[in-house]
Amino acid sequence: MRLDRPLDAGDEFDDESPLPGTGWTVYDTTRSNLPSDVNTIHTKDAVRVRDGNLEIRTARHCLTGDEIASAENESPDGAVCPEGTRTMYTSGRINTDFLYDAPFEMEVRARMSDDMIDGMYFAAWLLNDQPYCTAPGVEKSQMTEIDTTEVLSARAKTTNTTHVTCEKRENATGTRRDGHSMPGQIAGAWNTYRMTWDGYAVRYYFNDQLVPSDRGQTPETTAETLRMEVDEFRSALNDHPYQIIINSHVFPDTVT
Repeated sequence: MRLDRPLDAGDEFDDESPLPGTGWTVYDTTRSNLPSDVNTIHTKDAVRVRDGNLEIRTARHCLTGDEIASAENESPDGAVCPEGTRTMYTSGRINTDFLYDAPFEMEVRARMSDDMIDGMYFAAWLLNDQPYCTAPGVEKSQMTEIDTTEVLSARAKTTNTTHVTCEKRENATGTRRDGHSMPGQIAGAWNTYRMTWDGYAVRYYFNDQLVPSDRGQTPETTAETLRMEVDEFRSALNDHPYQIIINSHVFPDTVT
């Protein structure tokens, strides 16, 4: 990764300890009585630094009653949980504080597992300190989310989305966003993902190739592609600090 302080020289994840070093917070959200719509929890046990790599392991658990996910109820070989049990996943997430000012560049080299698993998701992204409009009482916000790396194990393509501002509407909450994608080997392959924001446009690169727009417009994300005023667009991107987030989880509607 190439960003301003404290990771301005990148992080090669060569820490002596088994957890990421200075600058990272490792999530640990294990708890009982989880809501029925939550199927992935983040634990420190799912995150390891080893041989110069950050490893995030996702595991399936089969729960009964008020059990919480643990090594004892992990599904053997990841098999589908039997009828009468609740499926839960443990995975990992790390993030920095809101330390980074725009403009910036972010580069990630990563590999998904060799197996193509429906619903398995990995992302490395930037988020500013403004709230999403799904938060109580937030009607409009300058939130900005920039997805440098966003891949699904079972899809042979990279995807990138830029979200700039949000607004709560009747029966819906929306962000101004545009998507980009490019075919490529994801499962079992090392790939390099890069994002640049130069004050004019956000651009995404997959193995040094510029990722095109899903809408058939220019590959850059600009005020024009998002149908925004230039001042509003630049203010949302430039006027608030960002954090880096690296995480993996499982989408419940696509997993089998």
